[in-house]
Amino acid sequence: MMSFARTLFDHLRENAEYRPGRTVADFGPTLVVAPHPDDESLGCGGTIALLRRYERPVHILFVSDGTMSHPNSLRFKKQVRRMIREEEAHAAAAVLNVAAQNLHFLRLPDTRIPYPGSEPETSQAFEAAVADVCHILDRVKPATVLLPWQYDEHRDHAASWHIGTSALNRSELPVRRLEYPMWGMERDCDSHANLLAQHDCVAIDIRHVVPEKQRAIAAHRSQVSGVFNDDPEGFVLDEALLSRFHNSFEYFLAERQP
Repeated sequence: MMSFARTLFDHLRENAEYRPGRTVADFGPTLVVAPHPDDESLGCGGTIALLRRYERPVHILFVSDGTMSHPNSLRFKKQVRRMIREEEAHAAAAVLNVAAQNLHFLRLPDTRIPYPGSEPETSQAFEAAVADVCHILDRVKPATVLLPWQYDEHRDHAASWHIGTSALNRSELPVRRLEYPMWGMERDCDSHANLLAQHDCVAIDIRHVVPEKQRAIAAHRSQVSGVFNDDPEGFVLDEALLSRFHNSFEYFLAERQP
């Protein structure tokens, strides 16, 4: 009999503690760390919409400038791509009822968000990013922070986790930390069994705000409908990819406390 490897999504679905949407009312003021404009909508757009329904303040921190989704575009230069992606971020946030003044843009280089490292230039860039996030935390004073999953397959997602976590550790704020996995949901989770065993999984019921989430995703038009149309090798959220984010639940991982 043929056997199939259990995927990360299988693990999340089978091990999650399923909670109703009203659970987010306990999150309080929330900061969402998004590696790129669109990650906030894809990864936790439903949770953001629910938070706003319960009138909880939401701030969104966009870490990268998002310009490398279509790096070979000649018609849309880098500065123009950044401007368009930020405009789309504002449009998506408006759909989710997040005020424009609650959006923060670090504008770090897409695909090259700095990791903590030994090279002086990398270390300096990382430290500068952490300091910027510390200032934002001091202003926002969130009770909950939604971070990209630290083991996400996308390099920028892991780097954003390092920056956000380092800033949180330095701030010493009593913050609930939840991580949202996005990429690699179909991979064999057996290779990550030890890591997953260290985390609790929570599933938030977003069925009542799925339309808002889908409209927010669609607002990132350059990633969905081909605004940057002169780079055929550029990134596009096609139907197969989008279908991954059309669910009634959003999954979060929290490091298990000893």
